[in-house]
Formats: sequence, structure tokens, C-alpha cells
Amino acid sequence: YEELMADGGTDLSEVRAQLENVIAEYGGTDQADIARLHVARIDLQEGETESARTALMKLASSREGDTIGSLATLDLIRLRVASGEGVEVASELQVMVTGRNKDLPRDTALYHLGEVYREEQNADQARTTFQTLVDEFPDSPYTRLARQRLSELG
Repeated sequence: YEELMADGGTDLSEVRAQLENVIAEYGGTDQADIARLHVARIDLQEGETESARTALMKLASSREGDTIGSLATLDLIRLRVASGEGVEVASELQVMVTGRNKDLPRDTALYHLGEVYREEQNADQARTTFQTLVDEFPDSPYTRLARQRLSELG
């Protein structure tokens, strides 16, 4: 999917048809759920936010605790922040950061919480959150990005 989308000239309806064939053929498998995730991403690209939201919520809840569920949760977080739900998303991420909700790994939740604070123009909270990520998760793939954000925030 990512390779097809990277060239920019790919017909989304053709990609959607191929993904829907995977869903029809493989039903409740991981492959079908990955296809569902990508169909939701196509919906987002095409401005079909409600169908994307519904699909992402279903994937996030049915695949809770695994990679597919985490990817759906991240897409849902991005969608909700873009829809103006940053404050609500921040509270949910805060629960994930404390470990009481394991929809996302703590380092992932910290990074995205920092991003929500940054988007909401709450520089102090963003700095604190990114610094916590850097201090507590030095080997996280998000640490480099958190350091970059800290530098930008001053």
C-alpha cells in the first residue's frame, strides 16, 4: 500500500478494489485486518472521515494490544486531533502513559501526547512530555523525534 501510494499516480479506486478482494477472500485473518486498515486510510484521504472513523474504532477495539490495533489507534488519534478533539485525546493518552490503558506502548503514547500538547499550543506540557520520553525511553524510536521537538520548542 505505502509503495503504491508513494508514487502519487496510483488510482485509489484500483487499490481499494484490491484491498477489498483481500478482505473478501481472507475474512477474519490478520491480512484482511491490514487491508481494512488501509481501506480506512484511503477513506481518510478521500475525506470519508466517518467511514474511516467507524472502521478504525472497530479495528482498535477488536485488535486491542497488538500491532494492527495500535496502528488503528494511532490513525484514530490523528483523525480525532484533526477534528478538534485534542483535549479529549490528551486525557486518553495520559491514561496510556500511566500504563492503565495499554492500547499503545508508553513511549508511543508519550510522543503523541507531546504532539497533541504542541498542536494545542501548550508548549510547557509538550516540553515536559517530550523530556519524559527522552529520559525514560532513551532507546525508543521516538526519542530522536522528541529531541527534535524539544529543540524546536526551545
